[in-house]
This record gives sequence, C-alpha cells and structure tokens, in this order.
Amino acid sequence: QAEGGAWVRLVPSGQPWAAIRAVLTDPSLPGSPEVLHDIADADERAEQAARQLEERSPSGLAVIVDDFSAQDEGTQRVLAALARRGAVSICTAGEEAPPWADQTAELTPLDRAGVTALVDQVLGEGAPLQALAELIYIASGGQARAAVDLLAVACKEGRASSGNGSGRAREGMRRW
Repeated sequence: QAEGGAWVRLVPSGQPWAAIRAVLTDPSLPGSPEVLHDIADADERAEQAARQLEERSPSGLAVIVDDFSAQDEGTQRVLAALARRGAVSICTAGEEAPPWADQTAELTPLDRAGVTALVDQVLGEGAPLQALAELIYIASGGQARAAVDLLAVACKEGRASSGNGSGRAREGMRRW
C-alpha cells in the first residue's frame, strides 16, 4: 500500500477481462474480494468494475499497467473508466500511451537517486529503507520495470514497510 492507498498491477493476459478479475479478487486490496459481474454491455461492465475497484480502495488506488497496448479490450475499457472517474492514479509502461492519457513519460534507466525516489514514493518519504533502495538498484541494474517488479514483491511479501530495518530488507532481497 502506498501512503494510505492501495495499488494493483495489471499484467496482460490472453483471456478477456482476466486482469480485472484478478485485481478484483486480489486479497492484498482492502475490503472483501469482488466478482466481476457478467453484464452484456462492455462499457457498462467496465463502469461497474471501475466502481468495484474504487469501493475496494476508498483511500485511493494506484494502478500500474504493463504495456497498455497488450491489455485486452475489457481491461482497456476499465482503465479508461477509472481515468474518467479521476479517483485513481494510472501508470503505464510500454511504448503506446492510452488515448485518454493526459500525461505520459518514457521510462529510462534509473540511477540510485531514482530508485530511492521510487521507494520513497511507494512507501512514504523518510521510511528507513535506504538499504532496500540500494539492493533494488543493484538487482534491477537501474531498469525501471525490474525495479518496480522487485519493489512490488517486497511490498506483497511484507519485506518493505516503513517499520523494516535495513537488515530485514537485505535478508528479504537475498530470498529473491
């Protein structure tokens, strides 16, 4: 969770709506897991899924999207619905930006300061995780997507929180 809000990652799948189904049932999100309702109209179904995601994360939601252009049409519709609602932050990776994106950025290799800024952004500034940032930098080689992957694993496995000391962060990184 990032500063009081939750975050999810959408990974492309060959199955329609699969990424959204996975996120709605993700036990790491606050609230009870939800089922994606079978609604014939795709736009209405996307709006319903967007509402469900917002309800699961009333303190805010950040959505990390691996390659928007590789997402199925249903997932793209849900992302557009979330963007229209303005209640979430959406970060996409890949070459093609979504048509509704009002801001885009190209991911370039991160230096140590960039990885530290990423860790601070996700876990909150001042978190005693300099050692974790350093280990993520070394393990990722500065590649932004790899750094995000490593930080995501650290968060999901409870190895990264503002209460972790550098020794615990180092031990957690060894297990990767």
